[in-house]
Amino acid sequence: MSHNISHLPGLQITSSDLERIKEDIHRKMVRENILRVFNSWINGRAVNAKLSDVKPVIIRSKEIEEKIQTAIKHLQERLWEGIFTIRTRRLKYGTGKTQLARFLYWELNTKNNFITDYFSLNINNLAEVNKRISEILTKAKDRNAYAAVFIDEVDLLINPSFSEEEQRKYIEQFANIVITYSEYAFNENIPLSIFLVLSHKADQKINEVSRDRLGRRITNTLIEADIFLSRKDLLELAAKIAALHLLIMEEKSEKLRKHRSETLFLLRGFVSDISQWLWDDATLRGM
Repeated sequence: MSHNISHLPGLQITSSDLERIKEDIHRKMVRENILRVFNSWINGRAVNAKLSDVKPVIIRSKEIEEKIQTAIKHLQERLWEGIFTIRTRRLKYGTGKTQLARFLYWELNTKNNFITDYFSLNINNLAEVNKRISEILTKAKDRNAYAAVFIDEVDLLINPSFSEEEQRKYIEQFANIVITYSEYAFNENIPLSIFLVLSHKADQKINEVSRDRLGRRITNTLIEADIFLSRKDLLELAAKIAALHLLIMEEKSEKLRKHRSETLFLLRGFVSDISQWLWDDATLRGM
């Protein structure tokens, strides 16, 4: 017997395999983290948790773990000071930058003597960037701690709806804020790491507009988000989503049980999205 999770051949999972995956997730993850993954995936967001807490549902977790540990080693060598990027060299969006950034954030957040913050850029309120970094530095200085600030959605600086002049203006304003606080922290002997979560296009544009200012202060890529998935990886992820669906179906909470159709919709949508990659080697190589 198999649970057919798509109409495509090759995407069938036997009941015993699915049950094994489900029990593995149930045994290794606490309920809170299972629900956290469920809610994140339903809403199309990165999972806001430490990698070790959600490892059973993450594919290529060993490779991700190695990226995180390599990043931490590099940060230690840099004495936890500087402006770093988590970016991709591919042109496509949805390459996992935010998820990798979240995993690194939680690694630092759970370390002793670290003051951390993670927020997304609001292009209509760049003053918020100023405020958030200032608050973190004040706390770090008071506690003689390390400061780590993650800024996501930096791509908004190059919103296609903006004119070339507007893009340049926003990039310069953002650069001024980041550089000012980086210099202030250095002069005050506060170890400050600023992490910019960037797309390939945003990276190029920042270097074009602000190469001599922000561009030259950014170190080499801290984490490369490009993880190329094989057919086996995609099938494994499909199986884990199916197992997660079964776990939610077993929930006694009526509030959660109402969302069972949403998990099935997520599963079907995922299979639909990856079907072209599964059957097209050229597309798979260029993901």
